[in-house]
Amino acid sequence: MADLETFPCRICGEHKRKFDLVPAELVRASIVDVITKEHPAWSPEGYICHADLNRFRIDYVRDVLKKENNEYASLKETLNHGVKRRRPSPRKYQCRI
Repeated sequence: MADLETFPCRICGEHKRKFDLVPAELVRASIVDVITKEHPAWSPEGYICHADLNRFRIDYVRDVLKKENNEYASLKETLNHGVKRRRPSPRKYQCRI
């Protein structure tokens, strides 16, 4: 009978069986940061369903990749600017024999 007991997801509110849920206290802090942007009342009590947790994981990875891409673009621009500034002007070399 314990397998039929359901609990609400803290995000969508749907009642699901325990094996379809993750205890909210086990969600990583980095994912909690993403959750609290959308759900400021989030607390580590209760459960979150796999579907909602995976959605927030995807949002987290998307944010990290976007941030990394911006850092890469900034670094690339800085390097290109430095190379252009330090590139010596072309000189004409004459070979004497």
